[in-house]
Amino acid sequence: MKTEVIEYVKERYSEESARFSHIESKSGQMLGLLSALFVFLGAAVSFRKDSLFEPCTNLDWAILLSLFATSIFLAISWRTALAALKLGECPVPKKDIENSDYLRTASDEEAFSQIVDCYVDTTRLLTPIVDAKARFLGMSYNTLVISAYLSALFISLVIAREFLS
Repeated sequence: MKTEVIEYVKERYSEESARFSHIESKSGQMLGLLSALFVFLGAAVSFRKDSLFEPCTNLDWAILLSLFATSIFLAISWRTALAALKLGECPVPKKDIENSDYLRTASDEEAFSQIVDCYVDTTRLLTPIVDAKARFLGMSYNTLVISAYLSALFISLVIAREFLS
């Protein structure tokens, strides 16, 4: 029964550690995507800078405002993806020599309790870090969706201006 308990708490730690790695990976991918979108938006803006930054009509102002809103929401999304990537270290179960020495000299019951406590305590420390990373990644995705809608509006307005002129 004791080996099953140790395997159980070890598996819970492994699951949380895998969740940490998954969110770290997704945060890095999101950051790369957002950086590429910034480059693309910057290139598109520099290509049409004369017509974008000298608004004359209401349509021109709407285009400029949608461009600024898109840029702001992309920046917010980039910042929250960066926060998800940066937030916290990944705690690991005790691996120092003192713990190993204690496990060698302790009774079976004390060693069992120590091993379980190591995994439970580490999982307890890791869970809020992973939850915070997931929250930041979710916020990044939500602001990316808003910026996608705003960029669709921006592109639609630019196309409308081209057809009207």
